[in-house]
Amino acid sequence: MVSDDIGYSATSIGKKKFCRTCGIGVFNGRHSDSACSSYVAGLMLQAVSERFVQRNFLLPKWGGFPSARWILPEDSHFSKSYKDQISALIAERLKVSTTIEAPSGCTEAEAHNARFKRAHELFYLCYHFVDNQSPRPQIFNAQYGLFRCLFGVFALLCALSILGMIVVLIAERHTAHLFLLLAALFGACSWLSYQRCRKRSEDFAQSVYDLFVAGVATKPGS
Repeated sequence: MVSDDIGYSATSIGKKKFCRTCGIGVFNGRHSDSACSSYVAGLMLQAVSERFVQRNFLLPKWGGFPSARWILPEDSHFSKSYKDQISALIAERLKVSTTIEAPSGCTEAEAHNARFKRAHELFYLCYHFVDNQSPRPQIFNAQYGLFRCLFGVFALLCALSILGMIVVLIAERHTAHLFLLLAALFGACSWLSYQRCRKRSEDFAQSVYDLFVAGVATKPGS
């Protein structure tokens, strides 16, 4: 019993330290296992959605993150004057080259990747410059991650519902309409989550560039 008590105490202390590190509170002197488990499950869900949903679906469909894509010379989302203004401010304030060019002698795919990588680097310079000016970019980024997870979950549930409907039809049962209803419901939720995910990704990029252009004069030395 003594060893069990010691083991239980050590486990409890470890859990409390983990929860304090993660920002999960301890209520009435007792750690909430459900809160800790939910936090870990959320982290795992974020990791899965980033690895599979974002890398294998969102980015190929969008042609890359809007934050980098919008400042490429051939992209038409921003006007040329606005992109020139961003480039001029980056060169002036951050003292870095804003040239987005690919090295010579590379393939078209390699040139695209090199130019996109450089645009991504320039965006993050802008993002770090305005990081403390407004919470809006962090809010939009957090909501993007949330809707990305929801999109992946609802898409999976929709696929499972369709699979269940097929199995029921093969078995000649009369409950296929229930799976069809679930598939339609989850499909609609997946579509809505995807639309909000895309919008929040665009809002994040737009807020960073707007803050960089509008708030650059508030930085020391301006």
